[in-house]
Amino acid sequence: RKLDHEGVLSAERRLRCPGARYLRCSELAMESIDKLLQDTLEGLHLSHATREARAMLLWPQVVGPAIAAATEPVTVRGGELVVNARSAVWVQELTLSSGTILARLQEALGANVIRRLRVRLGPVTGAPPSPTGPKTSSRANVTLSEEEEQEIAALASVGDPELSAGVARALRAERLARKRALRRGGRVCRACGAVYKGASDQCPACEARPSGG
Repeated sequence: RKLDHEGVLSAERRLRCPGARYLRCSELAMESIDKLLQDTLEGLHLSHATREARAMLLWPQVVGPAIAAATEPVTVRGGELVVNARSAVWVQELTLSSGTILARLQEALGANVIRRLRVRLGPVTGAPPSPTGPKTSSRANVTLSEEEEQEIAALASVGDPELSAGVARALRAERLARKRALRRGGRVCRACGAVYKGASDQCPACEARPSGG
């Protein structure tokens, strides 16, 4: 019977070959097994789910240490990666830069794995809460030192100019807020370093944690 593709005939001949062509036969067999496994995984929707899970694992690598310290990926649903940010300023800056971050995720995982990124205000493991010093009617006039500005510039260097500028703005805003809170009578938590209002030596978040945690 006439075959439509010479490649099929060539493959069949190799499969019928003697020991001299054993290596090529083994390669064809492995290719068939790999294809079968891939088809099975895709049929069970495991391949895509695995890549979605990798998005959460690769988050620190994709965004860099400064953003990773201020955020925490929470879940992936229907191609949307949901990420908690420790303060409103981080939510704002990362939302503005979501296109750049999404492009990095797609480069690492493939275009169809993560299609949307949603950044929301929420708890971040290991990150101190935002400063909560006593409020006043006027904003305290505080500035950052040249050394602090240089440190922010180094932390904010993540390869992309737009994203780096957003990280720098978020870091600068947090440091200024911390200084204002301290000037207004805020205390530094001895456990996590957060600035807060209260008489205790620990912030409310640390006091609420179980003693063994």
